[in-house]
Amino acid sequence: MRDGEQVPFRLWAPGRLHAVVSMAMALAMPVAVPMSPAAARSGDPVLTVTPLGGTIQEGDGGTGTGAQTFDITLSAPLETDLTFGYAFAAGTATDGEDFDAVPTTPVTIEAGQTLVQVPVEIRGDEVYEGADETFTMTLTGLSDTIQGDREHTFAIADDDTPPTIDMYGGADTSEGAPLGPVFTVTGVADDPIPWTATVQGIEAADNDAAGPQDIILGRFGERALSGTIKPGDTNITMPQLGFVVDGIDEADETLKVVIDGGIAGTGTAYVGSSDSESERLPKLMIPAEVSVTEGEVTSIPVDLDFKAIPGNTATSTERHIYSEYTVKAGSASTADYGDTSGYLMIRAGEASGRITIPTTPDAAIETPESFKVTYSGEGRRRPRPKRPSRSAMPRRSRRRSRCGHLPRRWSPKVRRSGSRSR
Repeated sequence: MRDGEQVPFRLWAPGRLHAVVSMAMALAMPVAVPMSPAAARSGDPVLTVTPLGGTIQEGDGGTGTGAQTFDITLSAPLETDLTFGYAFAAGTATDGEDFDAVPTTPVTIEAGQTLVQVPVEIRGDEVYEGADETFTMTLTGLSDTIQGDREHTFAIADDDTPPTIDMYGGADTSEGAPLGPVFTVTGVADDPIPWTATVQGIEAADNDAAGPQDIILGRFGERALSGTIKPGDTNITMPQLGFVVDGIDEADETLKVVIDGGIAGTGTAYVGSSDSESERLPKLMIPAEVSVTEGEVTSIPVDLDFKAIPGNTATSTERHIYSEYTVKAGSASTADYGDTSGYLMIRAGEASGRITIPTTPDAAIETPESFKVTYSGEGRRRPRPKRPSRSAMPRRSRRRSRCGHLPRRWSPKVRRSGSRSR
C-alpha cells in the first residue's frame, strides 16, 4: 500500500444497509525486516572461527590433546567492544567422552582488536572409531551487522589404528579338550569387527595333517567359521572347533586356520592336537604256532592287539608299525632256515603283517624241528617248521637230481630207531 492510495472499507451496522467508503491513509509506521548475516550490507565485518593449528587431534587416552583453542576473529576492528556468547554441543562425538561441553561465559573482542580465543577440552582415547567425530560451536548474541556463520561444525581426527590379528602361541590342545584362543587381538575398536575363518589340514605332504574326520566344527562338514571382534576383546576363540576323540592311535595332528578380519587384517594359525593319552600303540601278537613244510617259506602272521594294552581305547592306528626281529635256533639249526634277522612293517590302517623266513630242505629223515622268532615288542611266539610227510612218495619220484641230491618233494622214511641221517 502506497502513501495516499485509496483503500475501500466496508462498514457494517446491525439492521442497516452497508456502504463502501474509500479513505486515503498515510503510511506513518515503518516495517522492519530482519537481515540475515549473509544479507548484511557490504563492508560489515565478518566473524570467523578456526581451531588453532588447523585440525583437532584426538590424542591417546590419559594423555589426550587437552584444551583445544579456537580463534574467533573479526575481519576488521570495531570502534566498540563486541560481546557475544558461545556454546558447544555434541554431534557424532559424545559429550563427556570425546569432549567436555562445559558451561561458558560471554567473551568480548575489545574495540580496536580483532581476536578472542576460547578453549574446549578434548578427551583422547586409544579406541579405533573408524571415522572422525564431530561437535558444534554456536555463537549467540551477535547483531545482524556482524557477518559470518553462527554455527560451526568441527571434527576430532581419529588417530587410532584398527585392531590387528596375530597368531596365539598357546592354542594347542588334545583330542576332546576345549580349544583355547586361536588368535590374539591388539587394539580396541569402537564397534564390533566381523571376521570369517576357514579350517583346513596342513599340506598333504605332512604326515600329521588333520583331515575332516579329525576336526569338530559347529555343524557336521562345516568348513567356514565366523564371528565378531567385540570392543575390548583381546583374543579370538572358536568354541565350535576342536579335535575328535576317534579311537585311533595316531601322531599328533595339526590344522591350519586362516582368518580374515577385514580392517583388522588377516592371520594364519597352526593348531596342534596331541593324541588322546588312552589311545596307545597295540601289542604285537602271533596268534598261533606256525608249521611249514621243509623247503618252503615260513609265513608267520603278526597281529596288532589293542586290547592287550590295559586301558587302551584305540581300535586302529594311523602309524606304520615297525618291528625288528631275530631268528634263533631251537631244535633246528641255522642250516635249516635262511634269514637270521629282518624288519617287519605293518602299514597304517592294516591290522596285521607277516614275517617270512625261508627254510632249507635236506635229505635227512628227522623229527620236526623248531626255531624261535623274537621281535621288538611285547609279543613272542615260536613258529615250528613242519617236516616232510613220513609216507614215502611213489618210486618214480625217487630219482636223483643232476646235482646229486634227491628232489625237494621227496620224503624219505624215518628210521625205526628214531635217529636222523643227513
